[in-house]
Amino acid sequence: MADTKRIENTIGKVISFLFLAIALINLAVVVMTSAFMPVVMMIICTACFFVAFRKKQYDAKAIAVELFAVLLLAYFIFFTAFFSGRMKWQYPFQRWYIEFMANDDTDGFFPDKLPEDAENFRTEYVPPMMQASGYYYICFNTEDIEQYKAYTENAVLSFTMEEYNNGLSAENSARFDELAEEGYGLEFYVNAPYCIDNSKSNTEIHIINSNFYWNHPHTDIIFINYDEKLVCFYSVG
Repeated sequence: MADTKRIENTIGKVISFLFLAIALINLAVVVMTSAFMPVVMMIICTACFFVAFRKKQYDAKAIAVELFAVLLLAYFIFFTAFFSGRMKWQYPFQRWYIEFMANDDTDGFFPDKLPEDAENFRTEYVPPMMQASGYYYICFNTEDIEQYKAYTENAVLSFTMEEYNNGLSAENSARFDELAEEGYGLEFYVNAPYCIDNSKSNTEIHIINSNFYWNHPHTDIIFINYDEKLVCFYSVG
């Protein structure tokens, strides 16, 4: 009986360290991406570790409860959490986080890396929630803004912020009517992120691709202001 108790206590202590391991994984995600949800999970896992580690006696029922809690908290590692950040070095990890967690391939739209002189880096990610579409954007300033002109060459529709605010030109309006579902205006499919100043009339807006579907929209947009040397990659859906 004593040996059984010793084994049960050993198993319980070993499992308790899994709470600590999960907390450290969440800490790594927080540092690398600035995601919020892992902060909550890190606190919960750390508290569970101290409670489990300080427990004096374990039996089969306590081990089962502890193991279930470990598996449940480990499962939440794979829940995509929103983030926003301003540190350039995080960008590769943030891209990986979205691709891995949300099963969303960012290749082909978002640049592989930021330019060396990128300044005022801003990023934000909100995962889709039920019927609500999520979004992801990166904004930065760079002296080599001209290189991003190539990203816009295959846009399905391009216009200026002035047109966005005051109405599309006849040519762009006709093109939009061909692409979009009737009854839903431009503002439904194009929403400038916080890093874009709507008052800058010379900002170019390039819809790279879009399903133009009101219920489950998916749209990739590039905002460029050559005077401000600002570029923003924005994906909705």
